Amino acid sequence: MRLASVLAVAATSLALFASDASADEKSMCSATYQSAQRLRAAGKLTLARADLLHCAEPACPAFVSNDCKTWLAEVDNEQPTLVFAVFDSNGGDVPNAVIRIDGAEVASATDGLGHAIDPGGHLIEASSGGRSLRQRIVVRVGEKSRRIELRLPIAPVPFNETTSSSSRVPIGAYVLGGVAVAGIAAGSLLWITGSNAAKTYNADCVSTGCTQSQRVSAARQLVIGDLAWAGGLAAGIGAVVLVLGHHDSATATVSLGLSSVSLVGSF
Repeated sequence: MRLASVLAVAATSLALFASDASADEKSMCSATYQSAQRLRAAGKLTLARADLLHCAEPACPAFVSNDCKTWLAEVDNEQPTLVFAVFDSNGGDVPNAVIRIDGAEVASATDGLGHAIDPGGHLIEASSGGRSLRQRIVVRVGEKSRRIELRLPIAPVPFNETTSSSSRVPIGAYVLGGVAVAGIAAGSLLWITGSNAAKTYNADCVSTGCTQSQRVSAARQLVIGDLAWAGGLAAGIGAVVLVLGHHDSATATVSLGLSSVSLVGSF
């Protein structure tokens, strides 16, 4: 008698549990049935398809399951698919490229198969090896296996500090260049004034008489002009040597004398 009572209680509990489970399942069937219709009308076919898969199950009421199966076939026919082809700048395939649609990565995007997408506007991004490309597209209902070709730009050349530094002209070359210009300009001016003084000295000696101080002043200006010119020329040669030596490892030796300047080197 006691055993029969226990079995009766257990049976009742199982019936109540099955009833609750059935109620929850029917509630889920109803919710996905309605949600799928709203999502489909909004063009969100991917989400609508997920709901239709649920409400099409045999556990749902027959009329719900039948409607969802019909709509599922229609959504499968309406949903567009894209086939991605990513190329490098030479036209070669880039099989390891990463594809994102509206910021979300597409798994195995370059496998050559169609990938489902909702109709409407989308931002496609492709990237590989530091190269990237963005492209906006508009997808239409029912487009199947639409080919999206993405050609990545040439990879950027990495910055090389050594190469960049070696291409710059040394600061010393600018300094020597400035000294050269100043020396040659000063030497030329002194030569002009010294020559004029020498002419005046010679003229005075012939006519009214000349003095020792006139001769010393003219000679001094000519000598200083020579030295300034020689210094400016030497600085100019030094600037050239620095530039050439910086780029081509040139070696040179400059010799400066009071009356001559010589350059010996290899370039």
